[in-house]
Amino acid sequence: ERLVWLFLKTHYIKLIGHFLGLAYITAGVSKLFVIASFSNTIRIFRMIPTSFIEEAAIIIIIIEIILGLLFFSNKHCTYAASLSCLLLLGFIALSLYSKANGIRADCGCFSFIHIRITSLLHYIQNIILLVLSLLIIRNHPIR
Repeated sequence: ERLVWLFLKTHYIKLIGHFLGLAYITAGVSKLFVIASFSNTIRIFRMIPTSFIEEAAIIIIIIEIILGLLFFSNKHCTYAASLSCLLLLGFIALSLYSKANGIRADCGCFSFIHIRITSLLHYIQNIILLVLSLLIIRNHPIR
């Protein structure tokens, strides 16, 4: 038991980084399989010119996958966590906007598990990921 606690204490930031890496890679790759639906979700918000929606969807997916790889590599984790916070704050803001305006939008995150995430679970998921990113910013040595 003490050995497990010592391991967790010394490696918990690395474990959090790997968890975030897995979450971002999974979210990005799963959106690739439903890219038309993800593009439609972006279209619903009417914040990006229609001619740029598909490119925006691809850029977001690439950013998520790169973030995941950065977290797994344990290099530039602080920068990855900072970008993660910005991305998650944007997702949370869009979720709140959609809820306030009665917009039903599904981003396609984790679509491969065929479970529709309710808006409450979506908020909780994003807040947990945001807190984990903030833990990395606070505790990870800058590299």
